[in-house]
Amino acid sequence: SSGPCAPSAFNVQGSGFGFCSAMGKKAKDDEPDDKRLRVAIINSDRCKPKKCKQECKKYCPVVRTGKLCVEAQKDSKIAWISESLCIGCGICVKKCPFEAITI
Repeated sequence: SSGPCAPSAFNVQGSGFGFCSAMGKKAKDDEPDDKRLRVAIINSDRCKPKKCKQECKKYCPVVRTGKLCVEAQKDSKIAWISESLCIGCGICVKKCPFEAITI
């Protein structure tokens, strides 16, 4: 299937987070389990692609290499992030003008 929450992403319903998430790369083996994976979460109540310049997509280093890691368009209700491609860098978190993304 295709769409914002394709098989490579999660969608949590009824949580206030209508989002797709993304897991980052594993950290070093000597780090605790809670620091091994980074997950980007888009808060559906805050994400407003129609009112921003899609900074999450524009500044994503994975997108800049030509891969479809973040998809955000003016006609979208919400942006989405690919779980399998996201590296968990957190740039999208800092660039989002609506503070709609957390890691």
